Amino acid sequence: MRADTGSGTLSVLLALVLGACTLPPEPAPTEEVEPPVTTPDHHHHGEDPGDEHAHEEGRRGILPCDATSWGDLKPDLQGCDLTSADLSGQNLRRARLDHAKASDARLEDADLFKAVLVGAVLVRADLDRANLTNVDFTGADLTGATLRGAKLTNAKLQGAVLDRALTDDTTTCPGATPGPCW
Repeated sequence: MRADTGSGTLSVLLALVLGACTLPPEPAPTEEVEPPVTTPDHHHHGEDPGDEHAHEEGRRGILPCDATSWGDLKPDLQGCDLTSADLSGQNLRRARLDHAKASDARLEDADLFKAVLVGAVLVRADLDRANLTNVDFTGADLTGATLRGAKLTNAKLQGAVLDRALTDDTTTCPGATPGPCW
């Protein structure tokens, strides 16, 4: 190959070399968008039929959690003010009610299977005939609550305040024995 010092040839060679080294343009950045969360129809089999759960994240920041909005926020009811709320017969299975304020609330016949009520205040709450199986009442205040006919099988009551809490012979105590429990 012969080197030519002519400016025309050198310009052409330089253009070819530079053109071959040019990088393709970068694609425009794309913004990642998370797909919307959907709740597929599904059924539970085994020990816990009819269980309801939320499949949405971040609902807590939308509504205040109180006696009027709790149904839209369940099962995440942590810290809710449910004072004097009527939750009779409601399905609250596996609900998170940690530190909820539910004094004078009506929860008779409610299903709270495996609910968590750690540190909840349930002073004078009516829990008659409620399903409280496997409920965690650790550190909860149940002063003056009524639990006649309630099922407390395997309920955790460590540190719970049970002053004047009422059980009777229709109550099933934490050890699966008939009441009164205390």
